[in-house]
Amino acid sequence: MKLVDLFLKFLKLGATGWGGPIGRIALMHKELVVKDKWITEEKFAKVLAVYQILPGPEATEIATYFGYSKLGRAGAIIAGLGFMLPGFLLMLILSYLYVNYGLQAPESNAILYGIRPVIIALILHAVYKLGKQNIKDLKMFVLAASSLLLFLFTKIDFLIILPIAGLVSFFIYGGKLRENTKKMLAGIVFPAIGVLPVLPATVLLFVFFLKAGLLTFGGAYSVVPFIQHGAVYDYGWLTNEQYLDGLTLGSIIPSPIVIIATFTGYMAGGLLGAILATIAIFLPAFAFTLIGFKHIEEAINNKEINKFLVGVVAAIIGLILSTWIELTQVAIIDIPTITLGIVAFYLIVKKKNFLLIVLGSGIIGILLKFVFKL
Repeated sequence: MKLVDLFLKFLKLGATGWGGPIGRIALMHKELVVKDKWITEEKFAKVLAVYQILPGPEATEIATYFGYSKLGRAGAIIAGLGFMLPGFLLMLILSYLYVNYGLQAPESNAILYGIRPVIIALILHAVYKLGKQNIKDLKMFVLAASSLLLFLFTKIDFLIILPIAGLVSFFIYGGKLRENTKKMLAGIVFPAIGVLPVLPATVLLFVFFLKAGLLTFGGAYSVVPFIQHGAVYDYGWLTNEQYLDGLTLGSIIPSPIVIIATFTGYMAGGLLGAILATIAIFLPAFAFTLIGFKHIEEAINNKEINKFLVGVVAAIIGLILSTWIELTQVAIIDIPTITLGIVAFYLIVKKKNFLLIVLGSGIIGILLKFVFKL
């Protein structure tokens, strides 16, 4: 296989991958494991497990892995670029239209009215799945609940709360500070130290989104509150309503949830901001595969480090839930939107086609506004 063939294959996968990270990973599994048999089912399960533990957009990370397995480092770069390019270009166009023409037309408002509750349902489903997988006992429940309350009522920087939650779980589960464990913990905790406010604007934006890519443990959905907290509260790049609009626009194109970085970057710094934000947030997805698995596997197999990570993930669940509560106040404004949110959540749980859910909700929004005059 040539590089151009590999690029076109992942460009097609990226252009047809609706349904967030779950849908995009399922599509790669269907095309590359079941159909083309690039790797075995058993190996794919192991690869998926590794990347789900690592921070960053796991679907793009798995794309780079497949590219690496075919054509080495060049293949990893080409596959990853092809996979992310359709979503980036489409979100860039939508961001330009949003900023320059707005979505003030009655038709646009009606569509957003219908789709916003779907995004709220999608975020709640992410909380449900993460909680089911990671909250195993009362200690983790208390840690997640405490983090939720801190995020809601104190606005303490979560880059402080997350490592503290990790250290709390590390010690309550009997973690031992051996020499190699100290080094690994330092590598995780120190990047969370905030130096962003003193950086020049463009560098600040790049470093902020690089942190978003490096510190989003627990799956791609953890990037949603990370960016919302920084972009809305710390730097004022956009409002909660605009942020929710960005998530809504991202839901109607084939893209990962982290494509919200492109929208937020455009709102903060135009075309250059969008490009820098996108490069920064996707950089870890490329770096982990290009650098190699040796140190990653050491960390994953280190039981002491896992005692730290479970606390971080518990705190992230609280963080996502706090963001869901804040965004719900924008999206859920009357009985129809409550109903749409409940129905959308049910359909997402039942694994119905997400694109159809979004399109159907948009149509219902138009009907409610123009036919029933709500």
